[in-house]
Amino acid sequence: MKLTVLYFALLALNIIGGLFGIQELALVTKPLLMPVLIGLVWLEGSRYSFKWALILALVLSWAGDLFLMFERESFFVFGLGSFLLAHLVYIFIYRKSVKASLLKALPFIGFVGLFCFGVLWNKLSEEMTIPVYIYMLVISTMAYLASCREVNVKSFESVLVGAILFVISDAFIAVNEFVQPVLWPTFWVMSTYGLAQYLIVKGLLKPDLSFGS
Repeated sequence: MKLTVLYFALLALNIIGGLFGIQELALVTKPLLMPVLIGLVWLEGSRYSFKWALILALVLSWAGDLFLMFERESFFVFGLGSFLLAHLVYIFIYRKSVKASLLKALPFIGFVGLFCFGVLWNKLSEEMTIPVYIYMLVISTMAYLASCREVNVKSFESVLVGAILFVISDAFIAVNEFVQPVLWPTFWVMSTYGLAQYLIVKGLLKPDLSFGS
């Protein structure tokens, strides 16, 4: 309960810092989000068979958060790579409970096609095109596999909503970075990202998901 409250308090402060231009607040709170979730996994995941894999995914996400705090393109690529690895770990975690479905894959295939060859078409530099397209394919695969998990309903719903919010968050980043500035980018990116990570973690750890635990 205490870590959940702390996590959302930090997330709220980060969003407030971004919205009102309080850079110090945003810079201090963002690197603390994933460590709090790691602490939650450590405390609640003692019986979870993929505890260390989940911690690894969060550590990689934490590295991605740090890299994306810098504005240089090279750091953006490192951040992209860190999150790509995190999604591969999530895919590894999901794989045991997945029953593949072509029908469920269609919306995600459509999203990748529309986003990469519509929204981002001719908007990326030559150096960024392949990394961004690969990343969008991997995160969409992660979300697709989340939709194919055969588990407790509450665990399924929590992880799936979290995975979709993760895709939405990264879509906001891509549009803001490569297409045109997004109104209130910190709010849209961090609110969807913060909730995404929390829902994925809680859904994986607790089939009887409770937001108050």
